[in-house]
Amino acid sequence: MHKQVKEVLKSALPPTTRMLDRRVELLLSENRALSNRVEQLSGELSAVKNVLTSLRADGLRGRMKSEALSPLVGSPGVIVSVASYGPRISHIAPMLESLGQQSVRPDRAFLWLPLRDFPKGVDDLPADVVCALYDARVEPRFVEDDLGPHNKYFWTMQAFPESIVITLDDDVRYPNDLIEYLMKMHRVWKSEIVARRARVILSEGEGLCPYEAWPLELGSLLGSPSFSVIGTGVGGVLYPPHCLDEHVFDSDGIRSTCLRADDLWLKVMSVIAGTKVVCPVPDCPLDYIPGTQEVALCDNNLYQGGNDTQLTAILEYVSLFADEEDILRKMQGDARGFPRCEDAT
Repeated sequence: MHKQVKEVLKSALPPTTRMLDRRVELLLSENRALSNRVEQLSGELSAVKNVLTSLRADGLRGRMKSEALSPLVGSPGVIVSVASYGPRISHIAPMLESLGQQSVRPDRAFLWLPLRDFPKGVDDLPADVVCALYDARVEPRFVEDDLGPHNKYFWTMQAFPESIVITLDDDVRYPNDLIEYLMKMHRVWKSEIVARRARVILSEGEGLCPYEAWPLELGSLLGSPSFSVIGTGVGGVLYPPHCLDEHVFDSDGIRSTCLRADDLWLKVMSVIAGTKVVCPVPDCPLDYIPGTQEVALCDNNLYQGGNDTQLTAILEYVSLFADEEDILRKMQGDARGFPRCEDAT
């Protein structure tokens, strides 16, 4: 009986099942072959692009070498200043490209690099970085006195004290309107530091909460100049002329207290100078460049208490020429109504 039913069903169904299965197998095989070919062509195209980029970079290096050795002189203006170093350099081309796409261009832009990581100067830079520097009109500069992340502001502000300096980190693609936005906010708060991303300095009792507890949600301090707000460089920070105490260029002080915490050093120097920080927008999304976070400072500074140790050292150091208690009072002042340390973590 079952055999008869099977024969009936077999005769009733069109003999296409095997044909369809075979056709699917053929299509899958053809698709695999096509994918392999596309991958091969993509690799060949990438190789050709790399060769062309290398040839173009070779033609640009000579021009950049003379530029990198030229004196740091010029009229006051708006200057973008960035720093990088050896382990990060192969990833920064997208950041440079984002600078070249800004709706408002700075008067000048610098990329500061430690000479010990690049002993041959421009010749040691990857070809894509050389091309991105040229296209974005960013000047590479090499320093023997390496101050780590402090390089991004130290040399530019020292050479151009009357300029507006916008500092950026090297591990993010920046939105095309970043400089336009910061300049627009500068026209509102001319004498204050403007940050696109910031934290609230939380306090408890007479001291400060651990840095890890300082929230990115500014609450009532959003859009309000305050000593209790600290800009984080990764979002972009605008510094007007003369907004920092003159001791900001104390390289010995930097080395002995906070070689890996430029944001904290700048914050304390701004408080001493009587300059507040304003962040007009809520915490902004960050477009991190793939590969950059493998060598990021935040792992130690944020999650292992490095910032707390360095801030303590900074406050102790500046007590030699400033009132440490007054600095703490100012930093605590506007954040009294914010959550307690344990509530913020």
